[in-house]
Amino acid sequence: MEQTIRLAEIEVSRDIEQERIVGLFRYQDEKLGTKSPQLLLMADIASSLYVYEQLLDTLNDAAERVYRQLSSTNTEPMSRFEKIVKRLNDAVSQFVASEPSEMNWGRVSLYVFEIHDKSLCVSGIGHLSNAFLQKAGDSYRTFDLFGSLDVPAVPDTNKLFSALVCGDMKPGDVFFAGTSNFERLRGELDLVNKLKSLPPVSAALEITQEIERYSTDEDFAGIVISCNAVQQRPSTTAPKSEPQHSGQSMQDLYKREKATEQMLSPSVSNKLVEKDNDDLPPSPRRSQTSFSFVALLAEFKNTLKQRKRSPLSNLGKDATTLAGMRNMGAGHGTALSKTRKRQLILLGATLFLIAIGGLFWNSHTKKQKALALWNTQFEQAQDRRTRAESSLLYGNEQGARNLLQEARTLANGLSEDENDLKEKKTNLLTELDAVAVKIRRNVVVTPVQLASASLGAQPGALRTPFILGGNIYAIDQSAQSIIRVDPSQTNVQRYPFTADSGEIVAAAGGATTGLLVTSGGNALSMNPTTGNTTSLGSISTSTLAAMTIYNRRLYSLNPQNGTLLRHEASGSGFGAGTSYIKQTSTPLTNTSGIAIDSSVYVSWSDGRIKRYLSGAEESWSVATVDPAVTSISSIWTDAASHDRIVATDPQGKRILVWRKSDGAFIAQLTSPNFQGPTYVTGDGEKKKLYVTDNNVLWELDLP
Repeated sequence: MEQTIRLAEIEVSRDIEQERIVGLFRYQDEKLGTKSPQLLLMADIASSLYVYEQLLDTLNDAAERVYRQLSSTNTEPMSRFEKIVKRLNDAVSQFVASEPSEMNWGRVSLYVFEIHDKSLCVSGIGHLSNAFLQKAGDSYRTFDLFGSLDVPAVPDTNKLFSALVCGDMKPGDVFFAGTSNFERLRGELDLVNKLKSLPPVSAALEITQEIERYSTDEDFAGIVISCNAVQQRPSTTAPKSEPQHSGQSMQDLYKREKATEQMLSPSVSNKLVEKDNDDLPPSPRRSQTSFSFVALLAEFKNTLKQRKRSPLSNLGKDATTLAGMRNMGAGHGTALSKTRKRQLILLGATLFLIAIGGLFWNSHTKKQKALALWNTQFEQAQDRRTRAESSLLYGNEQGARNLLQEARTLANGLSEDENDLKEKKTNLLTELDAVAVKIRRNVVVTPVQLASASLGAQPGALRTPFILGGNIYAIDQSAQSIIRVDPSQTNVQRYPFTADSGEIVAAAGGATTGLLVTSGGNALSMNPTTGNTTSLGSISTSTLAAMTIYNRRLYSLNPQNGTLLRHEASGSGFGAGTSYIKQTSTPLTNTSGIAIDSSVYVSWSDGRIKRYLSGAEESWSVATVDPAVTSISSIWTDAASHDRIVATDPQGKRILVWRKSDGAFIAQLTSPNFQGPTYVTGDGEKKKLYVTDNNVLWELDLP
């Protein structure tokens, strides 16, 4: 059933003082008429300042340009509308960046619509009156279409139109959108009943008359959109009768005469026909085009009946008649003449061809249905891939993952019976893999090697890198030495331990010296110039997982005791620690790393990260990663303005980066050189990361 979209506008101008800006802009290709996509922009601004008029002029110019560029393109409505919204967002962002005057976005209501065929797409901000009436049988269901938009409380001027809705209108559906003052007169105007019972033009006219009757000194603007079915008129042309052939009546007469003779006696009929064949008028031949299967089947059935019937039974039991018939040789003729044999052979061949054709047609029909089903499933998978990319564009990563999983399920269910189908399926799976890479935010890096452990060192000997005075320090446990690297010159120096330190399990850079902690909890002070170490006494009775120095305080993480202690500075060292954690939902056992800016970040070896402020756990978490994180060996951040927290995932052979403010996932850094990163530190000002992996110290950029 064909359907058409009808639009009717409502405009009432009575605001004498001009305290509001109300506008309805409509863009349509005059050459294509109603077949072209129609773009509408509705504005309701509770201010008359010049800056808001400039904003509307900017949006109007941008809408005209993008409509001229995209109206003639034959693309999917949602994809085209996304491009329109992106152009409008770019125009608003440039306007706000260049406009010195401040705007109160709470006064601004802007919505953009696109109607094409049966598709309706909506995006906007603010509060406008709207009602979507969906036809359901003999009644309607009313929806708030603008309320379904996920609009943030504080608009982002870089992406003002941040949410959109697209869908198909069915016959009988009606959509109304208008300025906010329609809500105040919604009951008096009886909007819903008028939209249900009247065509769009009549409904718009009556609503306009009702507004003028109330004599309110306000400006109104609205639009009524309805979807209607197009009724097709039945054809009234009478069927033409075929002209009758001039000799048809004579042919019918000869047919009836011949049929009567054969019914009385086939044998006598054959004899008489052979004897008097020259005296009879020639019967007209049937043309090839007058051949009838129905007549042929009827004649064949009549022949079989005559063969079963005895010729003498038709002549009665009269002796004279029987004797005469014996002299004529009655009963010794044949009912199958050469003509009938040819007809039977032709009938058999025809039936055989019909059977073969039927089998071929049945096979072809099944193949076409299977191909149509394959194409439908293929298009569904492509649609979900496109929607996944759109969701990823607007930051909805979880929605993109779900759509990508649905697309993979559909694609894997496609058959590969033919080469072209197999090629299309392979290309689709390749496109899905590309989208998966975007969702995973996988970045392949090429790190720079700064240093390595001594020759023959045990795995994991190079550990606990830290920064002090612009240089990078790391512990080579196998060689019982401290490695110092100047990253600007890649100059490597080694300092042997000057005290019986044993195994170093944690290290951190202070204001002027480095701090090392042994497996037994003994603290060592390191001179950054000579590498000499001196004992500062014990700060722990068991092995620490990590430690860091922030604001002249030492924070030590002990997974065996399940504690996070804060040590105040005391002389050249640190005093006894006090418990920092006051409230947490997870015990601090099995922890692996600690990092501090103004908040305290703690990681667990199973992949969890939590944030604490003043000793209490915050309602903050990091976003999920694909593949899922199952191990974290260390984390790092600092007080610089990079807003990043970094973790090493040795099992995944990657480095994970999140945003600290909201926990959003930024990237996962992988490299063919990585075999399992174990420790990470960084320089937030220079945006550099330093990672130990397989006894090698690497340098890479912070994304």
